[in-house]
Amino acid sequence: MTVSQPTTPTTNNGQINQYFINRFDNAVILDSKTGQFSINQKTLPINATKLELTELDKLISQSNVSLKQTILEVPKANVVQDGNSVVIGDSPKTAEQIAKGTSVQAVSLFHEGSNYVHSYWWGKRVGVSRTTVRKVSTNITKGGQALGATLFFIPAPQVKAVGAAIGAASTILGYGMSYFPGGLVFNTTPNYLGSQVWDVQFQ
Repeated sequence: MTVSQPTTPTTNNGQINQYFINRFDNAVILDSKTGQFSINQKTLPINATKLELTELDKLISQSNVSLKQTILEVPKANVVQDGNSVVIGDSPKTAEQIAKGTSVQAVSLFHEGSNYVHSYWWGKRVGVSRTTVRKVSTNITKGGQALGATLFFIPAPQVKAVGAAIGAASTILGYGMSYFPGGLVFNTTPNYLGSQVWDVQFQ
């Protein structure tokens, strides 16, 4: 068991507290057979509070539901386990590159980027290419009829929520989606709540 100071699970704006993630990261494992996250009781901080454990259980439960749904709806070749996380790419090559941390980066600040979802027990790290961001903008403007085709690497029930999260991320960076200069990447809760998008960057 580890020792660290108890912390609040979320910040004032509802985002997951990074200190909370750091405090419990070693206590959550991903079972490669079941494809589900679980708590390793032996590595829980010895001073974990009831509030922390309740929130930990809630996040793991949400992540397990989301991950199970994702794995059922995307090609198996596009899913790669990366230690205690799972990468779902728009292609097997993208999934492998993101899992290995070897995705090709351009020299300039703004570049195309890749489409992927990196699932953790606390939520997701979502990468969206510049082309996809612009297509999402066009499809939302037209009423969202083809949004599922644009976000083809996301399970159908989550498409609208991801579209909203992409919009929130582009707003944080200060660019309209239709004029987005590069691919983006952001963190979000398991349910892709737009108000809980954080750590937004260009890919």
